[in-house]
Amino acid sequence: MSNSSYRLLNSSSDKIDIDSSIKDSGASSTTMINSNSTLKNRFIQITIAVILYWFVSITMVFLNKYLLSSNEVKLDAPLFITWYQCVVTVGICALLGNLNTHLTIFSKFPTFKIDLKIARDAS
Repeated sequence: MSNSSYRLLNSSSDKIDIDSSIKDSGASSTTMINSNSTLKNRFIQITIAVILYWFVSITMVFLNKYLLSSNEVKLDAPLFITWYQCVVTVGICALLGNLNTHLTIFSKFPTFKIDLKIARDAS
């Protein structure tokens, strides 16, 4: 990893919310219920994200298989398909990254920005 990439990772403005407070043994039952429901919500979010990733990934595999091996379509352009899928992915990330300030549902999605210096260093 180049020095500039390492500095970018360390100086990122995205922070992880970590609750490092230690609960005392006399914690009230409402606090425990709230923390359990928060933990349950977090697990549900993670489960939904994993299921969505699996669904999209497997769907893309079958779509690519259909496009490249179908006799009806006869599309012999694997690099174009890959490039197009990458462009669409970047477009979706840009859209969601710009919506994070306008809609609270996307507030945890990082802001989309392209740094050409980092892109050049990565290649």
